[in-house]
Amino acid sequence: MFKNTNKEVSKELSIKTMSSHKLRNIMAIIAISLTTLLITTVFTTGFNFYRALDQSTDVGPSPMADGGVKAQVERYEDVLKMKNIEWASYVRPGNFGSLHNKEMIGMKAILLAPEKSYYENNKIDLVEGRLPKGDREILISKSMVKKLGGSGKLGEIFVLKPVILENGKQVEKEVPATIVGIYSSPLDILADTYDEIYITEGFLSQNMPEMLSVDSSIYIKFSNIDSEMEKQGALSEISDRIDGNGTIFRHSNTVSNIYIIMIPILLIIMFCGYLLIYNVFYISVINDIKFFGMLKTIGASGKQLKTIISRQVLMLSVPGILLGLSLGILLGFKISPFILNYTIFGKFYKPGISIAVIVGAILFSAITVWISSLKSYRTVKKLSPIEASKYEFKNTRKKKIVSIFSFGLSSVIFLTLFTVTFGYDVKKMVDRYNTTDVTIEQNAMSHDNEEKYQPIDENLLQKLSSIDTVEEMHLFYQGKKIEEEEDTKGLPYASTLGTGYIKVNSVFEREYNRFAEKSISEGKPSWMGNPYAIEDGKIKLKMIGVPADQLKDEAINLKVLDGELNEEEFDGGGSIIFNQGTNLSNQLLEDGPRAGDVLELSIWDPGRDVYVEKEFKIMAVVESINPFHTSIIGGAPISLSDGDFKKNLSKL
Repeated sequence: MFKNTNKEVSKELSIKTMSSHKLRNIMAIIAISLTTLLITTVFTTGFNFYRALDQSTDVGPSPMADGGVKAQVERYEDVLKMKNIEWASYVRPGNFGSLHNKEMIGMKAILLAPEKSYYENNKIDLVEGRLPKGDREILISKSMVKKLGGSGKLGEIFVLKPVILENGKQVEKEVPATIVGIYSSPLDILADTYDEIYITEGFLSQNMPEMLSVDSSIYIKFSNIDSEMEKQGALSEISDRIDGNGTIFRHSNTVSNIYIIMIPILLIIMFCGYLLIYNVFYISVINDIKFFGMLKTIGASGKQLKTIISRQVLMLSVPGILLGLSLGILLGFKISPFILNYTIFGKFYKPGISIAVIVGAILFSAITVWISSLKSYRTVKKLSPIEASKYEFKNTRKKKIVSIFSFGLSSVIFLTLFTVTFGYDVKKMVDRYNTTDVTIEQNAMSHDNEEKYQPIDENLLQKLSSIDTVEEMHLFYQGKKIEEEEDTKGLPYASTLGTGYIKVNSVFEREYNRFAEKSISEGKPSWMGNPYAIEDGKIKLKMIGVPADQLKDEAINLKVLDGELNEEEFDGGGSIIFNQGTNLSNQLLEDGPRAGDVLELSIWDPGRDVYVEKEFKIMAVVESINPFHTSIIGGAPISLSDGDFKKNLSKL
């Protein structure tokens, strides 16, 4: 046997044999395209998810800063002189909380008097007009122009309604101001939830002079400090050195979980692609086994036969990968906004693609094709001319079963991935986790709040009920902290108020310790955190009052572990629902409360400044069936009926 070294023959044979396998070619291109499409979709979607989440952590007040310090503005110069400070800029607040204008309902809009460098350092660019100079001039954002409609044009007078400090108390004041400029900034992406209106320090002096005594925010960009821990430490040190009143820190993106999710999906897709492509190439080689044997007889080496197959694989891979890549990018652009628009990150989505995504998709697809063709290479390389001439393809039952199984398995997995991706019905998910269309609550009950606490009362319920589109409404109650904390100037701290108090007893002390031990043993808090705190002999916890007729709706997101949710018994008074704080455990806690247990509770009534002694029987012990629900009962350790709540807590 002589050795054939003609390279051109190998190239010509690759092309000739390609033309005789048209069906194989179509099947191979489809398999490669489908694999590449799914890989590219995962890469593109993951990239866009990452960018959206990354921007959501980057964008906030002073978007280009690493953080800031709350302090008197007189200490600003001291900050500038410190080490590792690339730049620092301050803003004076012009109001507490959010402006009370009706155009700003549903968002936070604040007045700020920035030091001049703040504009440049935070990429605040003029679109029209100029920066404010006078004591009745304002600079507004492009998004604010849309909200104000006809009142948002240059030269128009707009009446601001800030809550300010006047005679030592928070009051709402109307301040007419002229719009002299319109700006754009990185904050534009937060247009639906947050906005800043800029004024001058002269504006404060003229219209709200006592606001000059309120701590300013000194925002800082560090140089030569990279880690989050070092930045947090540096901010704390700066705050201590300038007698600050707290720090503001912007966490960098920590969405590495996206990659943890992407890796198994990619491996599954590659496995599916391997099964499809492997079968196509292997069956093709087996069908041509005698042809390859004849080539070996006339001197073709194993390397040359591998070259013939490699050229065919390459000629099929290029169009397959390019087609799958194009479709995958387009599909990724469709999927990303579709899902993100139903999350809080939708507003941060901007379609985009990077070279790394394209290269990564091509690389993973090429690796899948290469792995899939290895068996074909080995089969041809080991083949002897004699074996090839005697080879008879035996279409045995076993081979049929293996082929059907491999094709079927890959198809099932592909279809499963496709269904999981496109079968997500947002409406059904919303209905599953939400028992109402809208929930209205006092901001301070769940979030830090700068304004004085003003409870939602039943008058609001009556007004809302009169709206034509409102079908039904229900009023829930929530325990409140004994008093609001104040700083050294007598101003309210931005703090959450939504917890009530009971005297420490053995049951809730045990529950507090259980949550604390769980956090230590698992290295992280439970999904619910520790819903208890002990302060001066008092247990602080979330405590709510629930209308009995709402138990059936609340039950959608609850698992009753002991007892039952009996509307009649609950409405009659003297019963509570105990939430053991677990999620889908399907079992009662050892030594935990049980239905039928009687609890002696001493509940603090902030309205009368007394403890109310009351016996309650546990009607049911429950847990949540999902940590992402909107159940009121699912977020509180104990739930009373609304009647019991109003009897025992007179003023919230």
